[in-house]
Amino acid sequence: SQGRVAYPPRANNPSNTLIKILKKIKDLKLDKGTKNFQPSNLEVTKINIENHADNVIPGSADAVFNIRFNDMHSSDSLIKWIDNKIEKIFSKLENASCTYTYDATAESFLNKAGDLYNIISKSISEVTFDLSIEIDLFPSLSSTLFSILQASIIYLLV
Repeated sequence: SQGRVAYPPRANNPSNTLIKILKKIKDLKLDKGTKNFQPSNLEVTKINIENHADNVIPGSADAVFNIRFNDMHSSDSLIKWIDNKIEKIFSKLENASCTYTYDATAESFLNKAGDLYNIISKSISEVTFDLSIEIDLFPSLSSTLFSILQASIIYLLV
């Protein structure tokens, strides 16, 4: 609940807990990458605390993070992973609630090299005068896509 900075025992500061939650989630490694993809990563992109007074403990805080994931995961598997991590954290807190939403934009996939890749490779070779360009040098340029899962967490103290 919201309160005055001068009386911290009378209020719970959701920003402190939100930062701890984000750190725990951020510190977990999703994978080590694959032959065709770099490791999946989670990045916190927003932390919002709507508080216009400098001497008031806020009543709520929210954050957004994105996960750029490789072909070892799907958006559904990551949603289950996030659900599990957040539920574990909140099961240990008193007088706290959390709501969160997801926005999965795509799934990762891998295309085999083909005509488009050959055209791009040839064009790069002609411009750079490097005739030794091989398909293995550019798998992430033309044939792979990482997907992004965005999750918003709103932490409210009751």
